[in-house]
Amino acid sequence: MHRLSLLRRAISLCFFYHALQTRGVRFFHTIQEENDSLAKDLVHGPAKQIRKTLKSNSTEVITSGQGSSLWDDPYFVAHLTHSGGPNDNYYGLHATMDVYGHELKHGQLSSTTFWINHAGDGKKSSYNAIQVGWHDKKSGDWWVYYGFNKSPTGVGYFPRSLFSYLAEKADIMQFGAFVQAKKALPTPPMGSGALPNGGKGRAASFTDIRFIDQDGNSSPIKEDLPMFVTDRKCHAITHIDHAACFYGGPGGCMR
Repeated sequence: MHRLSLLRRAISLCFFYHALQTRGVRFFHTIQEENDSLAKDLVHGPAKQIRKTLKSNSTEVITSGQGSSLWDDPYFVAHLTHSGGPNDNYYGLHATMDVYGHELKHGQLSSTTFWINHAGDGKKSSYNAIQVGWHDKKSGDWWVYYGFNKSPTGVGYFPRSLFSYLAEKADIMQFGAFVQAKKALPTPPMGSGALPNGGKGRAASFTDIRFIDQDGNSSPIKEDLPMFVTDRKCHAITHIDHAACFYGGPGGCMR
């Protein structure tokens, strides 16, 4: 049993392509210039790893040899929209997620997050990705809204000057979690530290999962989305049911 230093809390988070020009705090890019493959892997999320191989509503991929010299490869669980075709247009994502605190060792990471992506024109230089946000169809800024046990309010934005294709829309939305550890260390717990077990028990959750259209209107996600799990022996995520899903795992995995 993992000791939790923070009881379960609810955080609402949404990305939105903003329809109106408003004032806010800019988030400046740092990962874009980071040479560490750890930062690059995490900001792209699982979509970039499986873009060419995702052919069904679930997939399991065990990766190796992609991490930095100090860090092992991340373990992901996630739901993601289909593979970024020309008709895949997304302008925002909202969900309420659980937050837990664990006593992590130095060299361990555990996170629940959103990823917003655009594949660009196929060239590596045109691929855009951010790890949090909400987008303006006129300003082209991706805004981040956050609420701790309350409705989300705007806290800042990624300006359109950072992007090429993502300044117009996203073609992939992802939400899920990841854990990672330095080599020779076990992975930390994901979510609450409990496996979903079909949605029963005390696993962490995403609830009220919604897509946001270009006019700012939200609608619950009623159908299941493709699923990505790095290693089901370590972590898992359930199918989406009534705009909700469960995820997590106890950790302790090593490659």
